[in-house]
Amino acid sequence: CGRSSWFVDIDSFMGSAGCPVHERRFRCAVGYLTSGMLDFSGPIETLDKLALSDYRRLCQRCDQGGTVRVPDREAFFGVPLPRILVRLHSADSITRRKHGVQATVGLFNWQEAACISGVSLAGLGLKTRAAGVRDFWTGRTIRAADGRLNVELPPRHHVMVDVMA
Repeated sequence: CGRSSWFVDIDSFMGSAGCPVHERRFRCAVGYLTSGMLDFSGPIETLDKLALSDYRRLCQRCDQGGTVRVPDREAFFGVPLPRILVRLHSADSITRRKHGVQATVGLFNWQEAACISGVSLAGLGLKTRAAGVRDFWTGRTIRAADGRLNVELPPRHHVMVDVMA
């Protein structure tokens, strides 16, 4: 109700073996950031090593500690698909204690055209350090110039980052 929405099961995190990586990760990112259930269905033995690695990463980080924010006002007044999702990890969560992550931030492009998306990490109440922002899927450092995360997203793509504590 209201701003307390919870995506219980966004179809399923499982993609078919032929599902493009960006589409599978997009679905997983929405489910992970909204604290949805990890529901794997289908023949997992047909998935490649990258897909299995992605699902393993999600399972290692499914502690549900913290809150989820949707700083994107359009998600409440207009387009119902959030362009920005932020999952804050509480200090006693496994993700914070074991992986050193204070928050995971997702930027989403639901459109059929490329777009530029961004968010001020400081505006979300997050502290940033040099090399303190990493791609969730690859672990690569992402530059957050002046505390802002700005990315150009192809159609129906996303970026999900960990902001280190």
